[in-house]
Amino acid sequence: MITRLYVDNVGPLVNFEWRPGRLNLLLGENGSGKSFVLSFAASLQNFIVGERDFEREPLYDNITRWSGRTEQVRELDVVIEGVNYLYSVVVDNSNDDGRLRRWVVKERLSADGAPLVQVDGERLTIFPDDGATPTTLPASPSRSGVGMIPPSN
Repeated sequence: MITRLYVDNVGPLVNFEWRPGRLNLLLGENGSGKSFVLSFAASLQNFIVGERDFEREPLYDNITRWSGRTEQVRELDVVIEGVNYLYSVVVDNSNDDGRLRRWVVKERLSADGAPLVQVDGERLTIFPDDGATPTTLPASPSRSGVGMIPPSN
């Protein structure tokens, strides 16, 4: 169950936090962001599982035009089978020679406060459950590190 969605500097959402309950009713005028929030949540899910890539397809993320900032933050808190997962990704959007460039600056996934996956720049770190030495791999700046983890057998 989603317990919190936080979005900053994405489309019409600036410093937006939503803590949905078990049953929710979204009300508002046309253009107030109801559909955007739901579409954004679905797009974020697709990015996390590796089905979206900034090079091929931007994450549902027009930068907030009036903010003047290039960094965007997305966070998702979920409870699955009694475990609290926190996912966070920071994306930077810069204009290089008139061309928009988007890349993952930082990405984190933790379970009950313990780190599972971390991306800093182009380095992906996977933290094993048993406390063994973390594994470090190269990361793609345009993809989710979580989605790049090879499945275990």
